[in-house]
Amino acid sequence: EFYKFVAGDFREPLDSLSLHIEGRVNFKALVFIPSAPPFGYFDPREEKSLQLYVNRVFIQDDCKDLVPEYLRFIKGVVDTEDLPLNVSREVTQSSPVTAKMREILTNRVLGMLEDWSKSDPEKYATFFSHFGNYLKLGLGSDFTNKDRLVELMRFETSKTAPGKMTSFKEYVSAMDAEQKEIYYITGESRAVVENNPNLEYFRKHDIEVIFLTGPVDLFTVT
Repeated sequence: EFYKFVAGDFREPLDSLSLHIEGRVNFKALVFIPSAPPFGYFDPREEKSLQLYVNRVFIQDDCKDLVPEYLRFIKGVVDTEDLPLNVSREVTQSSPVTAKMREILTNRVLGMLEDWSKSDPEKYATFFSHFGNYLKLGLGSDFTNKDRLVELMRFETSKTAPGKMTSFKEYVSAMDAEQKEIYYITGESRAVVENNPNLEYFRKHDIEVIFLTGPVDLFTVT
């Protein structure tokens, strides 16, 4: 019921993360990963991420500074005692308290996704099919966590069945010893890239090619 209240989503969330942080910054957080994209998916005018409270007093309905843009699909609440009750949006943008909370929240959410990718690949595949385009945006903006984000990427390839995805690590491990490059092809859909005549050479030589068919996939190779 609480998730439905904070997220406006009547579907059960995919999972949740509860935090109680004490130290350089003190805050509590309850974060939810939706099971599917909500209304307004990928539209910054419609999206709302985390609610901010100070000493249990509601401050902001959508505190954009608590997580990077590529994690804005998460929902939930954050309550801290380290900000003043009259804190403004301008103050949260420049506050070292907000920056530290953002760092911790980002690290913990990425950690949870990494755990899924290793211990529950099916669950992670469900998540990535819905929110992978968000994570891809992080490759071009979050250089601190870029290596972690690269490990979380998933793609269809010329050797995967439609709808099935593989990681960069799996792609590289399957490469022939003589192959020194990662090959990819871009297009509007799998059907389009599979009909590209340039693939014939790679099929003939049994070389796997990554299919980049998402709206932000070029971020992963630039």
